[in-house]
Amino acid sequence: MGDNMLEACKNATQKCDCLAVMCPIVYNTSEELKESCLMEHCFLSKRALDDNTLYKVTALYMLIFLIGVIGNTTTCLVMKKHPMMKTHASMYLMNLAVSDLVTLCVGLPFEVLMNWNQYPWPFPDFVCNLKALIAETTSSVSVLTILIFAIERYVAICHPLYLLKVQPFKRNIRTIIGFTWVFSILCAMPFAIHHRADYLMKSWPGTENNIPIKSSKLCMVAVMFEPNLMPTFKALFHFSAIAFFAIPLLTILILYARIACKVSKKIFLITFSGILRECMFA
Repeated sequence: MGDNMLEACKNATQKCDCLAVMCPIVYNTSEELKESCLMEHCFLSKRALDDNTLYKVTALYMLIFLIGVIGNTTTCLVMKKHPMMKTHASMYLMNLAVSDLVTLCVGLPFEVLMNWNQYPWPFPDFVCNLKALIAETTSSVSVLTILIFAIERYVAICHPLYLLKVQPFKRNIRTIIGFTWVFSILCAMPFAIHHRADYLMKSWPGTENNIPIKSSKLCMVAVMFEPNLMPTFKALFHFSAIAFFAIPLLTILILYARIACKVSKKIFLITFSGILRECMFA
């Protein structure tokens, strides 16, 4: 009888309204089944993608994970064991490798898990904030590391005399790398604060009982739960896009363009002087 009523609801025009009434009646002894009855048809899909696409994406993630972990771990071990490899460039490379490893070992598993099971959020609430903090931090560290390395290359090639003045600064390479992490964490904290695990459905549909549906707990940006936070989140998003994408990208392009011009000029002068020398002694 109950199954027939639910089937009738699924075919009804107001399917979700009907299920909101019938599911508690049919599954009045099980809170889990009652919620599953409604969520299956009137909420997000349990899986983020269709099965065929999900299998392919998961296989790709596993391949990225294996290649990334093996490659970056090998990089770190080689840099650490061979003294000749302990140059400034290798230190920056190691920092990038560590950042990638953190992303692969922490961020990627969460992505796979969320693709297979979007709800309910199975971890303590603080893990949701930590996930956002790590994702934003590692991304910023990678960008800052590449930017600092580009600046150092520019100074070394285009202003070699000035490089002598900043030798004490260059010797503190670990301090510079530590700064990239501290600064990135500080900039990532607002993003962590604006993520949270919460119930998307605060009451059972059609009621105002203020008893959240436990199965509707998701880890998302806080805007999904409090739309009034949208202006703040937009400001954070624009800050991150400008500070950790637009400005570094533009700076790196300008620096390497100037490096290319300097190198091209030197090659031209060397070639031209060689031609003059040949003409003089011909």
